Amino acid sequence: MSTPAIIAAIHQLPSMTDRCLGLIIQHELADQYADWTFDSLVSIGIPPERAKQLPAEAKLIRLEPAAAALNKGNIHVITTADAQYPRLLKEIHSAPPVIYVRGNPAVLNQPSLGVVGTRFPSEYGLAAVQRLLRPVVERGINIVSGLAIGIDAAAHQTALDYGGPTAAIFGTGVDRVYPAHHR
Repeated sequence: MSTPAIIAAIHQLPSMTDRCLGLIIQHELADQYADWTFDSLVSIGIPPERAKQLPAEAKLIRLEPAAAALNKGNIHVITTADAQYPRLLKEIHSAPPVIYVRGNPAVLNQPSLGVVGTRFPSEYGLAAVQRLLRPVVERGINIVSGLAIGIDAAAHQTALDYGGPTAAIFGTGVDRVYPAHHR
């Protein structure tokens, strides 16, 4: 199994797409990134235009910065090959090959409630989040959201306020928490 730093570094390559990364994970080629060739990448289904660029880009990978960013942020890198990858997420069409999680990744396969809402909620909306989520959180149900301002942030905060589990799914990558005040 590839280390989280390898997956994070590969994911940041300029020519890498989610489809390509998924194929690399599926065929267990992440650890061999320094030995990728055009032929080895095309043979697993990577489009030729990407397979031409990826070997040269992979030669420039430096794992130390990727590992440092993951450790500093307490970030978990979970691929579709990992047992912790959410079962239901894996069932959707074009499931992301990798997710970055802050919090306890084990809760991702527990009963969960995804909360998504406006970035500009009314006072009523914020109060409704607390009122609706409190009994959910008190039953130990994981609150999953995207860490955005507004309803997403209120959902995470409600879980924290009532001692429940919460997992933030990053939309920006491992090197940046957005918005910054959500660190």
